[in-house]
Amino acid sequence: MKKILLFLSLLMSYASIAQITITKDNFDDWKPVADSLRKITDNSPVPDLQPGENIEWDLTGLEYFNDTIYFYAHSDTEYPAFPKGRFDWGVYYIINSAMRYATNLVGSIDDDGIHFYGEHLDRQAIGIGALSGSAGDSLVFIIQDIPYSAFRTELPLPVTMGSNWSSDYNFTTNFNLTVQAYGLNKVPCQRKTQFVSQDEVVGWGKMRVKDNNGKASAYMDVLQVKSVGYSIDSFFLNGAPAPVPLLTAFGIAQGQHFNRYDYYFYRPGQLTPLATFEYADGSFASNKVTDAKIHVLNLEYPSGLKNMPENSKVEAYPNPSVNGDFKVSISDRTIGEMDYRIVSMTGKTISTGKMHFTNGVSSINDKNLQNPGIYFLRLYREGRLYNSVGLTTLR
Repeated sequence: MKKILLFLSLLMSYASIAQITITKDNFDDWKPVADSLRKITDNSPVPDLQPGENIEWDLTGLEYFNDTIYFYAHSDTEYPAFPKGRFDWGVYYIINSAMRYATNLVGSIDDDGIHFYGEHLDRQAIGIGALSGSAGDSLVFIIQDIPYSAFRTELPLPVTMGSNWSSDYNFTTNFNLTVQAYGLNKVPCQRKTQFVSQDEVVGWGKMRVKDNNGKASAYMDVLQVKSVGYSIDSFFLNGAPAPVPLLTAFGIAQGQHFNRYDYYFYRPGQLTPLATFEYADGSFASNKVTDAKIHVLNLEYPSGLKNMPENSKVEAYPNPSVNGDFKVSISDRTIGEMDYRIVSMTGKTISTGKMHFTNGVSSINDKNLQNPGIYFLRLYREGRLYNSVGLTTLR
């Protein structure tokens, strides 16, 4: 009987040790660089990702869109409005199917978790003539810091199987609107947003994916986070609720409600999830996936090597640019020439060419960068992706 109890005790001890826990120490070597994600094709057969313990998730059967790469730009910029912030995370908000704008989430990695305190938004001007019928109409986001009413928790630390947390905060985004048909000329407007999320670690195990070249990674430790939430947006014009006909023209509604059902698979030491799956409803069924992305950098392989970029130091300046002219700097001063590709936020290639470097510095003034917006410059050496950097052009 004693032997049986001892055996069961050893089994329980082993199971406890085997479970994955992510701590602050895992992020000691994390650097704020641009992460690359590949979007899964619509017809890829998504495997069953139902929660569980000590599971092996194999995503190597998923196919990527050939020319759709998403870049999550991180930088160590600090903002006075957010004294606790230590880095920013470039993301974008979708207004409707034709319009979006970029913002920077400001956060930190602390002993008790990864938190975001608000957003820094650079000035952006969006022409809306295609919607309003007047070429001079515009939507202009002014430069602003947007504090959250309470910080958002991306991950508590330490975090392991069964950990759960929530976020509930409000924030206000200011912009100016010009619509001649409504007699509006740079009228101050606001979007007031409430964001609510309930998150829980519902699974742990190992996951493998494919890299940019289709090579399978090793199985890597991951925690599976289930996130369920919603956001509510309300719009105001000169301090009063925006008129319904105006909102309808933009394809939005007062008090519009968006539900979120997501699975995130986090690796120790990586801020960007290895895999992200968005679902149409709370069933989390594989045939309800509406969007899926794979983080294809810093992968481990059976050999124990990682797919770090040949040179992780690529910078562009001034960034943002007011006229679309940029200097590009790389750390490898021996490189004289590389091919480049300019990609839009939607992943569409809008220009290609060659860049010539002198002591690691080159310039680019492609005419396609003169239009206000966010772009990504992808550099290629001998036919292989070398690295990438985000570019922002302001009006």
